[in-house]
Amino acid sequence: MSTSVEHAQSAATRLSVSRRQLWSVAVLSPMMLMPVWYNLPDVTCLGVILVLLLTCAAVTDLSRRKIYNWATYPAFLWAVAINLAVEPGSPMFGTMGFSASVIGAVVCFGIMLVPYALARGGAGDVKLAVAIGALLGVDAAILIIAFTYIIAGVAIAGWTVWNHGPLVLLSALLKRVGATLFPSRIAQPSQQQSLLLNKPIPLAGFFAIATAVVESDVVQMLRSL
Repeated sequence: MSTSVEHAQSAATRLSVSRRQLWSVAVLSPMMLMPVWYNLPDVTCLGVILVLLLTCAAVTDLSRRKIYNWATYPAFLWAVAINLAVEPGSPMFGTMGFSASVIGAVVCFGIMLVPYALARGGAGDVKLAVAIGALLGVDAAILIIAFTYIIAGVAIAGWTVWNHGPLVLLSALLKRVGATLFPSRIAQPSQQQSLLLNKPIPLAGFFAIATAVVESDVVQMLRSL
């Protein structure tokens, strides 16, 4: 009995140490990578933080279905602190101003509350969007959120059709909509259909793809059409 307790305490200690190390690395990484964003042209401090944030979030969300606070909180704090300390438009830091950073975070938080409430979960997605809003500002962040859900919706619909067939997906969607609009006339989706519709979606990877789309020339090309 004592051996098992010691093993459990040892595992908890290792986990605590691992978390402290991850927090330390996340907090110090912008300074550790200073040679990259300081010396390379077209690379900014906030840009490096954004890449680190999206990479960590995508990896952990795909592997563990979780976006950790040690990834989102330091990114948000760095974004706000740098925009507060450095004048807007700095080519080295990629700043937009303190007010723009805070507004981007607040607006993204408000937008993400809607899917969070509907899905009854996904707080990590909310924190990720808030950090992106603080790093890029409200305009780019809103586009990223929109593209994230569009790309995710298309990908998930395609995966569902490929594995279950279009009729299964269509039937489940029609039942969900019909039961919501006419609850006294149309029954709720079956258990299997509900499991299909409520399947958790790791959004961090789609956030990364959407950010790449918005920050590239694709949006400008679409606007010029």
